[in-house]
Amino acid sequence: MIHPFGVRIVPLCAVALATVVGACTMDIAEPKAPSAPTSFVGTYDLVSVSFSDDKPIAPPAVTGVLALTPSTYKITVHLASPDSTATDSGTYSVSGNHWTQISAGFPLRSEGTASFTNDTLTVNVVTANVQVSNTWHKRTQTSK
Repeated sequence: MIHPFGVRIVPLCAVALATVVGACTMDIAEPKAPSAPTSFVGTYDLVSVSFSDDKPIAPPAVTGVLALTPSTYKITVHLASPDSTATDSGTYSVSGNHWTQISAGFPLRSEGTASFTNDTLTVNVVTANVQVSNTWHKRTQTSK
């Protein structure tokens, strides 16, 4: 059954899209991998998101902000139509290209792949049995 886009965007919030290839389980133990590389730390703007085999969706239809510390994430995604905003936060880790995240707001553990090249973070996960691919662009940090 195909759900309206607004219903399908909710799994994105469990992603630090971020939503990484793996399966969602109810085992919500903390990630065992080390914290993420320092290059991952920062604030990102959503470039695009896609669900399973659907065409990628990009701004202005959907916008988002992802904030990463060495071990936590916070994500906010806004869908233009229907007008809705979703947020999530939790812990994540990266080991090589393996991404693991655990949502603090949902009993979800998502695993898959992540890559960071030229200030672009790409995360591919399976969460709640939905393949979610996210691309994010890192904001330039300004010094004070």
